[in-house]
Amino acid sequence: MSWGRRRRWAGTSTAATRTAAAAAASVSVSVASVDGAGSGGARFVGNGAGAVLDTARVTIPDGKLGYLLENPSKSGIFSESMGFNPVNLETALRNQLISKFGSASPEIPMQGGGTKFVVNGPITGPSGQTWQIRTVWGVDADGTVRLITATP
Repeated sequence: MSWGRRRRWAGTSTAATRTAAAAAASVSVSVASVDGAGSGGARFVGNGAGAVLDTARVTIPDGKLGYLLENPSKSGIFSESMGFNPVNLETALRNQLISKFGSASPEIPMQGGGTKFVVNGPITGPSGQTWQIRTVWGVDADGTVRLITATP
């Protein structure tokens, strides 16, 4: 997105969004652990397209972690190979979103409203196994960023 058409995901003012985007663009994002705003990680993360992610607005819907850990087509990776449980999988997915947001795909419209984007990158599980994971995130009209799916 260009600076003039940047999507504000946090309901912040345009000036605040530009300031956060400029600050985020000028530093390399490295986040060891982000469990939500106030955990010591960056609250706003920008990417080269001018989009700004408010990490306090990131959510993983109820049932999504259970699906990833229990569904036979996914559990072989997330729970068996990588050794995740619901708590550490949520943390890993959030960390991947934040650390790889700079290389996220451009937003594309979703049927029914909102947009979505893709983040690709490695995730290492508690077992020590590392897999390249593709996550798809939706951005709702109210600025909430929610996990749609994750696949190896």
